[in-house]
Amino acid sequence: MLLTVILTTQTNAASVNLASTIDCGGQRSSSAHYQQDDSIGGIVGVASVGVPNEVARHGYVGQLLEVTNLTITASALSVPETGSVQLGGFALLDDGTAMAVDGLHIIWNSPVVPVSTISVNGVATTATVAVDTAALVSGSYLGVYGSGSFLVLNITAQGTIYSFR
Repeated sequence: MLLTVILTTQTNAASVNLASTIDCGGQRSSSAHYQQDDSIGGIVGVASVGVPNEVARHGYVGQLLEVTNLTITASALSVPETGSVQLGGFALLDDGTAMAVDGLHIIWNSPVVPVSTISVNGVATTATVAVDTAALVSGSYLGVYGSGSFLVLNITAQGTIYSFR
């Protein structure tokens, strides 16, 4: 039994068909544009493309992954003082792929001023600041520590201006 896989890629205005043949036991095939591992007996396999780095793992009962790096992200680059922002993460995996991590799945470290609180769901609430201040946040996902930042904006007048005559 012989399996032929045909992938179509679009480059500029041209369409290119790439064909590879995999024996009945399943093997790896690749080209400059893709890499695919297959096995016969069901719809299973791993297909990946280089740019952007995307991987599809067809037919696997469980997706095993190992996180190698975590970057904490905020839903906004800047937040007004006494405001809130949703935090999350971006995990780099051992196979070179990446995935978004919901704030609920990150174990948050204690907040540092100007962040007042971080909820279990990853919502950070900010304190009042006298000037625009960088907020540093950190946490871990599957045992890997990461950090990130966002800007807390001063939107209220701070202090009192005195005039002497």
